[in-house]
Amino acid sequence: MAKIKLFQNSGYTGSELDLTESVESLKNYGFNDKATSCKIEDGTWLLYSDSDFHGDLSILQKGNYDDSSAMGLKNDSLSSLRPLSDVSGPTIMFFKDGDYKGQSITLYAAESSFKNINFNDEASSIIVLNGTWRIYTDSNFKGDYWDLSSTGGDHKDGRYPHSSP
Repeated sequence: MAKIKLFQNSGYTGSELDLTESVESLKNYGFNDKATSCKIEDGTWLLYSDSDFHGDLSILQKGNYDDSSAMGLKNDSLSSLRPLSDVSGPTIMFFKDGDYKGQSITLYAAESSFKNINFNDEASSIIVLNGTWRIYTDSNFKGDYWDLSSTGGDHKDGRYPHSSP
């Protein structure tokens, strides 16, 4: 099970908050824009600077992050976060909005039609966390396609901020 511990101050000090599930707004926990360090005890987590999974995004795996810089965010800017399931095998995330914002789906295997998962013509940005994926414009593996990988994208980190790689 994914688990993260947030701390109010750098160096894992101050008030703390343990989480094991998605939080759309840390305001509900009295921790909005307060986390300055964290320990991820299990899983991979997506951290956002704005509520409802918007704003700047940082992807963190199991480990200790002693300040905001190590967490990949500006100081005291964390407002929402969500865990990912297993990313040891092929894993890709599709986001409804550009720059990895908004509603998302995570796939671990091929999907012949995004209609089946209520995400047809919705993807605007993509993160490949593991593996290489062939992405088609049409259902049933038809139409134009792109090969995307966890080492591809503008910065060779698997991030594709817009739906047309």
